[in-house]
Amino acid sequence: AQILAKETRPAILVMPDASNRWGGSQFIDSAATGAYQTYLCDEVWPHVDKTFRTIPKRDGRAVIGRSSGGFGALRMAMDRPDVVGAVGSHCGDAGFEVSMRPMPTNAAIAIRQAGGLTAFAERVVQGGPRGGGEFDAIFVLACSAAYAPSKSAPPHCDLPMHVGTGALVPEVWARWIEHDPLTRIEKGAPALKTMATIF
Repeated sequence: AQILAKETRPAILVMPDASNRWGGSQFIDSAATGAYQTYLCDEVWPHVDKTFRTIPKRDGRAVIGRSSGGFGALRMAMDRPDVVGAVGSHCGDAGFEVSMRPMPTNAAIAIRQAGGLTAFAERVVQGGPRGGGEFDAIFVLACSAAYAPSKSAPPHCDLPMHVGTGALVPEVWARWIEHDPLTRIEKGAPALKTMATIF
């Protein structure tokens, strides 16, 4: 309606699915989940530009997301300012010490109740998470695969907590914190300063 009323300019909306077996890729490159950010930047954008009548340059593109998608949007703006010229992050994952810190404990409880990590991982990909604790567990698995990939046996990531006790594993949690947009803001500031809009 706003486009027809000429209150806003026309736009092409592209909504790629970046989910995976653990629920989400966090829209970044990871040895455990794949090169999602590279795929979006180097394959999806060029395909869209080739297929539709776009403005095929960074100033004609914005990336917007909510929650994990908001995190991914911020990371794309920081990591690949050559591709996008504006960013919107609606409730994007950030401030991990506050927003995510309770989740590993809840995840440990849910994984234990499911009979361990292997039993939980096998069941949850079939029927999805059952309740809040299992949602936290699948989210912790997804984030761990993105932030702390490992060559270990499945789930191919290091968890930020001990499943048996729920206690934090400081060296793995530190790997999560390295991905926190608040931690990366100083390094990402030059790229963010090139954005036409930051929401």
